[in-house]
Amino acid sequence: MARSVNALFGEIHSTLTLQSLWLKDAIQLTAIGRSVKVFSEITQREAQEMTTMDEEARRVRSYLLAQGEKYAFTELWPRLIAARLEVIAAVDGVSQEQADFTFDLEEWSIAEVVHHVLTSSASVASTIEAIANGHEPPERAIDPPREAATLSIAVLRERLTKDALAWCALTERLPTSPNLDVTAPHPIFGQLHAGGLYLFQRVHDLDHVGQISKNKNAPGYPQD
Repeated sequence: MARSVNALFGEIHSTLTLQSLWLKDAIQLTAIGRSVKVFSEITQREAQEMTTMDEEARRVRSYLLAQGEKYAFTELWPRLIAARLEVIAAVDGVSQEQADFTFDLEEWSIAEVVHHVLTSSASVASTIEAIANGHEPPERAIDPPREAATLSIAVLRERLTKDALAWCALTERLPTSPNLDVTAPHPIFGQLHAGGLYLFQRVHDLDHVGQISKNKNAPGYPQD
């Protein structure tokens, strides 16, 4: 029996609908395939970056431990203080408006950087004194996360100088033959002994000098 025109058109419509669905599926699968490829490439890049960071952290850790074992605290002190003087110089003359400026929500302001340097410095100093004398490290974060700066930049500047003087007094108190078996954990560099932590403070200060300079050179930084 001959098929009716309506039936024929119905089959053609069904066939076209299926072909359309197949085409959509093919396009979606292609898009998914491209997304997977892109994600894979991003993941590989991130893995490479993480590996590079891990290698850099291991290199710095090795340097801190070796130098901390080789030199006495009094020999490391000039290096530490030189770095702190760079921090002090970097914030010299910075106004409150400039100290509060940030060019990106993810970037720290100069005031936040100085607050962090001071908070971390106090924690590192107390940890060094404890483990250098063979005691367990205090439960304080050696490199604390970002926090809001509640003090004015003028007060923070003054405290930077006082903290530098505190490091001089600490250096005189530390034993000439420190205990290097007791260590304290650092979130990036792992377990560090007293000598390694002492030199870490220099590295830490210099790192944040760079962060301050980044703010000063950013577009929109308030000018005097």
